[in-house]
Amino acid sequence: MRQLRFERPPLNLSALDEQLQAELGAAYAGCSLTPALLIVHLHAGGEDDAEKRARRVLREHDPDRLSAAQTRQQQQAQALAAARAEAGRAPDPADYADERLAALVRRVNWLAAEVEALRG
Repeated sequence: MRQLRFERPPLNLSALDEQLQAELGAAYAGCSLTPALLIVHLHAGGEDDAEKRARRVLREHDPDRLSAAQTRQQQQAQALAAARAEAGRAPDPADYADERLAALVRRVNWLAAEVEALRG
């Protein structure tokens, strides 16, 4: 196992991990943090240029860029907030005149979003 040690830069660890995995593939073993350092772990015997590529990924890393998982979580949170806002309001009689089914669908969507949020 090889370790690359860097002074701990501003980072988004989830996104950096995703970027390193995509760039280095099987050569990448993971990364860890200390209060002062970022340590990138590479498998021994990995690709010769893995260290150079890891340094490039770190140099180009944007801590404000979200990972795919963070983007999904953000979208789920926004959908849940919108569903809660829609379903949490007092029922409007107009919803039940011509749009009873639409009101029911909104509430079912809200409930589905609540269940999805509980699943994590």
